[in-house]
Amino acid sequence: MVLSKEYRLSEAAEITGIHIEKLKIDSRRGYLPTEIRIEGKKAYKVISTETLALLLQKKDSGGYQELKAQWRQEMFAGTCSGSSTPVSANYMVQLERGLKKLWAANGGEESIEGLNADALRKVFAHYQFDEVARRDHYATKMHIYKAVSSFIQFLIKKGHKPSSAFEEIKSIRPKARINPKRHSLELVEVWDAINFNAKWNDGRTSKDIQIMDMLLFLYGFTGVRRMEAANIKLSGVNFGTNEILVPGKWGKDRLVPMPNELAEKVKEWIENLRPESSLPYLMVNEHGKQLTERSIACRFIRLSKALALHKALIIVKQRQNEVVISNKAKEPYFDENVNIIFPKRTKEALLEEAAQVAKTLNCAVRPHDLRRAYAKMLSDQGMPLPRIQYVLGHGDIATTMKYINIKQKEATDWIRENFVITMPKKEKQSSAEVVLPESKQPIAETKPERKRKYRY
Repeated sequence: MVLSKEYRLSEAAEITGIHIEKLKIDSRRGYLPTEIRIEGKKAYKVISTETLALLLQKKDSGGYQELKAQWRQEMFAGTCSGSSTPVSANYMVQLERGLKKLWAANGGEESIEGLNADALRKVFAHYQFDEVARRDHYATKMHIYKAVSSFIQFLIKKGHKPSSAFEEIKSIRPKARINPKRHSLELVEVWDAINFNAKWNDGRTSKDIQIMDMLLFLYGFTGVRRMEAANIKLSGVNFGTNEILVPGKWGKDRLVPMPNELAEKVKEWIENLRPESSLPYLMVNEHGKQLTERSIACRFIRLSKALALHKALIIVKQRQNEVVISNKAKEPYFDENVNIIFPKRTKEALLEEAAQVAKTLNCAVRPHDLRRAYAKMLSDQGMPLPRIQYVLGHGDIATTMKYINIKQKEATDWIRENFVITMPKKEKQSSAEVVLPESKQPIAETKPERKRKYRY
């Protein structure tokens, strides 16, 4: 029996050119078969000649890591898959997580050959539909699908994959078994969020309040996407026509009209309120830097939590007042300035109860909720559906229909109030008004004379 020669991880790193930390991580996760050897008081890991040959074969034939790094750079530059829009760092992290889940489900063998439809089917088999919890793992499967499809499109562009590889991937695109709950805001709720932001301090500076106020107006009354608002440039704002040039997805820019109130708000922001910055973007933070996707999300999460706590406090105070009045106690004393009663309870106890009530309230205010609310406002005011599709930047009108979310009762009420069946009235024209040419004059028919009958 001939024993195969063993190589330390440091030696394998020098031979293959793979970083030693990558080999250690793969060994720890079980992707790289290694054995432990002890020399004196020190322990080290070794790999066999066969394993080293497999590493060399992967590196020579695949070049996976180098292509992945190039794909990542092109995604950030916006030149991958024919797109001219750079992706955010948060979105790129989600794509890389999708690739990690793919390799974890398929044994961790990272290679270009492993990116195919069969590998995608195998990883989707790990996320079966949960009948008890009613969960289909749609978001997780979509992250994996988007990562694989984007990487394969890049490989096709570079000539490492045939064009049929992407068609096979498209055929197994995951579909949601449970329709997601889409949250939309009413016009009153939009104004509640705007008014609450103006009064909510909680240690915020005046610049924070002004930035959030401007974001609420942009999302609520132009219907732009989250990062579209952050990418609007000062040169794209036209006060002559009250329009904003919005940089849309995949390089599809569009002109979005501004209502007069919003145009005045934007003009005031540019001239007096916008923090000093050399950047060409309309929206910048208090330090003059461009708003990121994460910073915008954090601002809206904080606002939603504070708004929910505010509404929960109102509910708790109403309950407390009802208890005092129902017990027929002496007339409660209302302070004119505060107008709050705390009978036999501390303020901390009420805040704790309000925090529990706030968890049951759906007061989420997100950029996409405001986008849906804007679409619903346009529909309620009679704007045709194709025009709403253009303003929102949708490629398919079916997506716009989902945003509007017309209910049966709304359609029924509109028909009952507005729709009337009327018969068109035909106007009678006099003989003097109708003059026909001589060639088309009707020939008068001569009736034969009727013979009289006499009785004798």
